[in-house]
Amino acid sequence: MESYPRWTYVVIFTLLVVVAVLSVRALRKKTDTVAIAPVENGATRQESASQPDNQSLQRDADNERRIQELTADVERLRKENDANANHVKDLEGNLADTRNELAAVQQKLKAAPKQTARASAPAAPQPRDRAVASAPPAPPPQAPPRRASEAGQYEVVRDTALLEKPSSSAREVALVQRGIIVNVVSSVGDWYEVRSKYGKPPGYIRREDVTPKPTQSENRDRF
Repeated sequence: MESYPRWTYVVIFTLLVVVAVLSVRALRKKTDTVAIAPVENGATRQESASQPDNQSLQRDADNERRIQELTADVERLRKENDANANHVKDLEGNLADTRNELAAVQQKLKAAPKQTARASAPAAPQPRDRAVASAPPAPPPQAPPRRASEAGQYEVVRDTALLEKPSSSAREVALVQRGIIVNVVSSVGDWYEVRSKYGKPPGYIRREDVTPKPTQSENRDRF
């Protein structure tokens, strides 16, 4: 059940009291007029009783009009009160929404310094990271040991390049043609180190491009 403000009930009660007082006064005046009217004879008394008093009718009409006006005022006040109640409900809803938004903003403001501190704090090293950090750096990979047993004279089986280092990307020192006898002093992986006995630049040649010197190659050209 919808409740109205206290002043609304006071206004309605006051209007009803006014209407009741006016009605009682109108009835009293009508009774007094009928009681003090001169009675000359039986015919006159009958005519007075049978004919309505114009003034009483006018008063009744005025009272009725006033009652209607008061009723209209009460209805208007009730409608205004309903409109005000709805407006108050809307304002209360807006106020609740504003309070919720303000509470959310306050929570974000409180959490912002904590997030900033977490972002700025250095990350703690994990146990594995500490072990890696404390371990000494691994030594660089060493080249496979040279096999001195492979030293000797070899015959070039195809035209190949003599490189400055044992790498395919190294600078080319010279071009060694097929059939040339080279002097190998050591080996590094898939490469042979070649040292010339005739003043030519040293370098490295691929293992697959040479073969051990055959016994019948004494008259071959030498590098």
